[in-house]
Amino acid sequence: MRNQLQAAAGEATVLPATLVFDYPTARQLAHFFAPAASADADTASPALLDAAPSAGGLSPAQAGAGFERLGDCLLMLRSGASEPPPLFAVTSLEGTATLFSALTTAGGLYALQHEHLSTGDPAALAEATLPEVALKYAELIIGEMRRRAAGGAFLLTGVSFGSFLAHHVAVAAGSLGFPAAGIVLLEPWPVPPLLSPPTSEEGAAQAAAVLELFSRGTLGAPAEEEEEEEVLSAYIGQPEDALGPLMAERLARLGLQPFSTANILKAGRQIRVLVHHSRMWASAFVQPLAPLPAPTQVFAAFASEREDFFLRSFGAAPEESDASTVRRFYGTAMRDEVVIDGSHLEVGVRCATGREPLFAERLAAFLAAVIE
Repeated sequence: MRNQLQAAAGEATVLPATLVFDYPTARQLAHFFAPAASADADTASPALLDAAPSAGGLSPAQAGAGFERLGDCLLMLRSGASEPPPLFAVTSLEGTATLFSALTTAGGLYALQHEHLSTGDPAALAEATLPEVALKYAELIIGEMRRRAAGGAFLLTGVSFGSFLAHHVAVAAGSLGFPAAGIVLLEPWPVPPLLSPPTSEEGAAQAAAVLELFSRGTLGAPAEEEEEEEVLSAYIGQPEDALGPLMAERLARLGLQPFSTANILKAGRQIRVLVHHSRMWASAFVQPLAPLPAPTQVFAAFASEREDFFLRSFGAAPEESDASTVRRFYGTAMRDEVVIDGSHLEVGVRCATGREPLFAERLAAFLAAVIE
């Protein structure tokens, strides 16, 4: 393990030969590597930042490789042809949207990323509401569209929480006079206000557990339902500064990623990002959802087993999470929809990574239709 950490840290940092004996626990290793926490997550170890084997037929996220950084919050995943409108994937709960890297599109493909994940700056956790974050992202999109001189058409997408945030970005872009041509919602959240909305944000330990389960699902090794309590119990009672190293260690033991300084750093930032997101979505769930601008059209992909996820996650009643409720909210803006067999996470990952043929076919048709 010491040799793996040395390789991740690089030649500029010399680790003691007795490292794992002097710092045997995840918390002690966190303190040892604490000075690295101010470094940019992408420079800590670009080769290992998200290196993980493909497993279970799912395509893993590839943050840290294969993109061009255009700023702290905007990544170009693929340049694409100049004429078709680009697609901007909105960050999911862990702070990135690089899960979409393998998605096939004719135009450019971008990912919006939480600023804290890029910089580690605590000030990036200051926004209090989703509309605030959405406005920042909308301004970045508009700035990129003007830089490209590519006309006004662009599209948005997001999976799970990312679809909820993508809706807010579409509303913000419309308020700036630059509405999206379309929005692709993968397993969209229930339409607020909920009957019994969450009353508090995720704690750091709960956030770590959610992220482990999310990471295992996206990397092709989902936990069984009976394992979920064990995952949560592993983090409950741990000091907050030990959660990132512990999460990185547990994922490494599952063979899903190397145990490296980069992954320790990334895990800590992801936990803080999820707590930040949960604080904002808790307040959003008690507010009516603003309507989309009139020109924006919608394509939604629903999981056949979605109600169970939203019941367990938010206490949402089946009628609140049913696809028909989402359909009624969007009304005539809903250009197309598809229901795909599987759970919330399975369907979201398969669609985002281009592994669901039915979705890919309907997505291509939607992208062509909205620019006619």
